[in-house]
Amino acid sequence: MDIKQYKREWYLKNKERLNPIQKEYNKQNKDEIKKYQKEYYQNNKEKIRMIQKNWNKNNKDKIKKWVNNWFKTNKEKISENKKKNYNPYKTSARGLAFQKITIPKGTICMECNKELAIHRHHEDYNKPLEVMLVCQKCHTQLDKIKMDRDKITITERHLNPIPII
Repeated sequence: MDIKQYKREWYLKNKERLNPIQKEYNKQNKDEIKKYQKEYYQNNKEKIRMIQKNWNKNNKDKIKKWVNNWFKTNKEKISENKKKNYNPYKTSARGLAFQKITIPKGTICMECNKELAIHRHHEDYNKPLEVMLVCQKCHTQLDKIKMDRDKITITERHLNPIPII
């Protein structure tokens, strides 16, 4: 029997006795543990990502069960978020762009000029046929920029509310 196997068996035999001790230790050293975990993650990002990728690849059924279970148990959260984030202009602009604007094969991204364009990006949903043909990476970046800009304008509106007449 190797050391690793011995330690595992010993832990399983003594698990009930150790659990309260571990919980108490974790409570008392919460900040130190967080600091260590953060530091470990920073030093081993690639290793951790590879382990996660492999685990996800080998456990697709488990992930699917968890996701389905989450959706079943959190229907209220989902409907609240849909109501909160619903934008009719966005929906109709996407639909129109999808129907009217085709992306020819071999079209290169208008932003980075490197990857193939597979997305249509709207800068303004009130102009549904004005789109940029972009790759996945650039589309994500453009959406983040747009979200940040929208947050700023929303914050400004809260600080300087428009008077109701």
